[in-house]
Amino acid sequence: MPHAWRRGAALERTTSRVGREAAYAAEVDAASWETIGQALGLTEKDAGARLIRYSLRL
Repeated sequence: MPHAWRRGAALERTTSRVGREAAYAAEVDAASWETIGQALGLTEKDAGARLIRYSLRL
């Protein structure tokens, strides 16, 4: 079981890092919430909330 915990922690760190990078890239590209929402299959409001949440993760 310890290996599973380590793998889970590694996956969590990776998804956190990739989420922050995606949020940064969207900001740099000045992508609209509509475009981001379409790419993620979300509404504009949900896409904005998700990327803000990603950008705030440490």
